[in-house]
Amino acid sequence: MSVSPPLFSNYLIADWSAAAAPKTGVDSIWYGWLERHADGHWTYEDSNPDTRAKAMAEIRARLVKAMQESRATLAGFDFPLGYPRGAAARMSREAEQPWRGVWKTLARRVFDGDENANNRFAAAGRMNRMMGAKSGPFWGRPANGDGFDGLTARKPAADAHGLPEMRIADSWQTGPQSPWKLYGAGSVGGQQLVGLPRLWRLHEDPAVAPHIKVWPFETGLAAPFGARADQPRIVLAEVWPSLARWQPYVRDGQVKDQAQVRALAEHLAKLDQAGRLARLFVGPRGLNKEQREAVEREEGWILGVV
Repeated sequence: MSVSPPLFSNYLIADWSAAAAPKTGVDSIWYGWLERHADGHWTYEDSNPDTRAKAMAEIRARLVKAMQESRATLAGFDFPLGYPRGAAARMSREAEQPWRGVWKTLARRVFDGDENANNRFAAAGRMNRMMGAKSGPFWGRPANGDGFDGLTARKPAADAHGLPEMRIADSWQTGPQSPWKLYGAGSVGGQQLVGLPRLWRLHEDPAVAPHIKVWPFETGLAAPFGARADQPRIVLAEVWPSLARWQPYVRDGQVKDQAQVRALAEHLAKLDQAGRLARLFVGPRGLNKEQREAVEREEGWILGVV
């Protein structure tokens, strides 16, 4: 039986951070970059930039170079690309493509400086008030939360805002936490608030805009066919590094995040080489029509959760 050719030549996996000051090491940004070369061998390198601005500058440079070399890239980021169903209509008036309205809204409201100073808690509080709920849906803040009006330290009651706590993808897999949770153990909402505005600006960057697509919002729950690994193309996707077996990748002096980005990059590259990566883009067969529509229009999905 013939094996389908690889979809990608490059694989970027980014483990994001919402740190409020420059930071490296544990709980900071790590990203891995894996390249498959024409003779079949791979090269891999990782980076630990101390700010989000530096990370995006490095990532943009790599993606622009890949476009110039006609190489397709899978770019995975470890924060949700959307919010639970129904949220987009409250956050934006964009009806045709709700996810775009959310990304643009966050890009306008969330400040994220070159040295990581950001207003994510204050912005979340303002968006809570904008959405008109009694409390929430965003929640979680530092103990000295002065100035974060509209944002509670604890999760509000389910009927306080009327939106689901989890996306369908988050409920499909054990481990993910709510995108609304901004602070505390396992929280991912802060990374999302400072991450999506940067992805929006990358998506609109003239240097890559003609070639970039967000899965599954712009592709549907389907494999990104129609281009080869040697054609310029960037697919942005949500990933969860814990899905790959990362423990064997830990070396002396390495942190967990560093090992996880390499493990997932190699895992996806191996699946692609074996012709099995395309299946992951289809998502679970058990989704019904209503769920698929929510996933494709505003919630997004985690690549590899099937």
